[in-house]
Amino acid sequence: GLSSLFYMFAFDILHLYIIEFVYGVAFAFQRPSLLALMAVVSNKPSRGMLLGMFDSVDDIAGATAAVVSGAVVSSLGFNTLFLLCFLCYFTSGMFLLKSRNKIN
Repeated sequence: GLSSLFYMFAFDILHLYIIEFVYGVAFAFQRPSLLALMAVVSNKPSRGMLLGMFDSVDDIAGATAAVVSGAVVSSLGFNTLFLLCFLCYFTSGMFLLKSRNKIN
């Protein structure tokens, strides 16, 4: 989530490359963890269906986010978009930390 904030301070193409590298590494850790979590919380007979639904919802959310982010940038600017992205990451992280004892 911090990489979203870093975009606000990128003034050079090298900064963008560094931020994208950090974001890519973070995503490489995040995605397998999300899929493993989905596999753990699902029961075996419906695991494939649940993982398919998870990917579909993730793709739909990404497409919706692209449209919404275009509207945000047009009316409020890029810095507001980056701040909103950070707040979404932060909020979801807090929900995850709060619910981590309920998953067991």
